[in-house]
Amino acid sequence: MRKRAAVVGAAVLFLTSACADGGDASQQEGQTAPPAAAAAPDAASVSQWASLVAPHAREWHDQVDTVEEDCRRPATVVACHLGYMTLSLQAETIAVVLTGVSSNPGHSDYLGEPPAEIDRLVERTIEAAEDVEPAYEAYADTGCGDPYAEECRAEAFAMRIAVGDLTSAYDAWAPYLGSRR
Repeated sequence: MRKRAAVVGAAVLFLTSACADGGDASQQEGQTAPPAAAAAPDAASVSQWASLVAPHAREWHDQVDTVEEDCRRPATVVACHLGYMTLSLQAETIAVVLTGVSSNPGHSDYLGEPPAEIDRLVERTIEAAEDVEPAYEAYADTGCGDPYAEECRAEAFAMRIAVGDLTSAYDAWAPYLGSRR
């Protein structure tokens, strides 16, 4: 993305300076301006995908740590519930982001299809993220304030499984991110 921004920035600078001289940039020195699509890469690199995932993975891990702490203590069960809600929203966000950059050419950060090396990892991350929201909804629908209450255990367990699956997907990005956080 930075490379594309640099190319676009250089093109804007070039066009601006050429037009400021009173000439048409596409006609200066007998050259024609390249089409805008030529500046966009045909396929994004693994590192571009990893840089997109990195901040989401860091925020996810930080929130999971907070939720695990909050859900251990009866005095913080409200924070536990709100933490699960936050995780649900974070999961929804990464699913939308990854889907948007891979399948929507109109998306501002469009990357195209992921490289073969990480194609399955991108799919796994999206699938795991999409499983968190229904788990949270089932948990929230029980009206549970305490994840350890008898009537809440099944839904709280399902929520922890969904959170664990997305955590594992994010952890699988570690070789591309350089670290867990």
